[in-house]
This record gives sequence, C-alpha cells and structure tokens, in this order.
Amino acid sequence: MTPSPEVLAQAWRFHQSGNLAEAERLYRQFLQAEPGNADAWCMLGLVCRARGAAGEAAASYREALRLRPSFVEARNNLGNALIGLGNYDEAAACYHEVLRLRPDCAEGHNNLGAALRYRGRYEEVEVGVWSRFQV
Repeated sequence: MTPSPEVLAQAWRFHQSGNLAEAERLYRQFLQAEPGNADAWCMLGLVCRARGAAGEAAASYREALRLRPSFVEARNNLGNALIGLGNYDEAAACYHEVLRLRPDCAEGHNNLGAALRYRGRYEEVEVGVWSRFQV
C-alpha cells in the first residue's frame, strides 16, 4: 500500500507546530508503508533530534543517506546529531562531505568550523575559513 502524501504533509504540519509526538507517529506510519523515502527518514531524524534523541536521529539520517548518498541536508544533519553525541571527528567528516558536494554551503562551513573547534583544532579552522575568503 502506497502511503498518502497527505500523511507526510500532516506530519510536517505537526512538526512545525511543535507537536513532535504526533509528527513522529505519522513519519513512522509513512515509513512503514514507504521505507525507501529518504526525505521522510530525514524528517524523522529532525523530530528525534528535537526531542533530544541524537542517537535515533543519527540512525534516521544514516538511513536517508543509505537511500540517497548525495543528500546534503541529511549529511549536514547527521553531522549535527554526531556533534550532540560528542563524535566531533565523525561530524567533521560529514561536513567535509557536505562541502565536497556543495562547496558554497555556508552552514556546512560553519558546522565544520564548530566541529574542528570542539576538537581544539583551531589552526585548521583558521586556515579553512580564511583560505576560502581571500581576495
């Protein structure tokens, strides 16, 4: 049975309004019927992260990336979840991949700098930032 696109739209409306429990329930319902939907896995990850479950969020983003390896938003969000788990090196690797896929991604640059800073790798942060903005 193919899930209704309206289920996903309704989940997003609950998500936007802050009703995370109902959003999560609908995302999971949608994914039971359509487990190959990378966007739904990514949205489920957002809900999990918002409710403080960084590990579950990371698992959702990993599934989205298994389905669509070039999914920049899922890769960036995985990095954010990994930061929440204290996995700074793995998060930095995610952000490097984001920037490989989309070199102009400001959020990716910012997040990479934060991951490197958390690891005390200040020289890499400075070199990475300033080398991109030299005139």
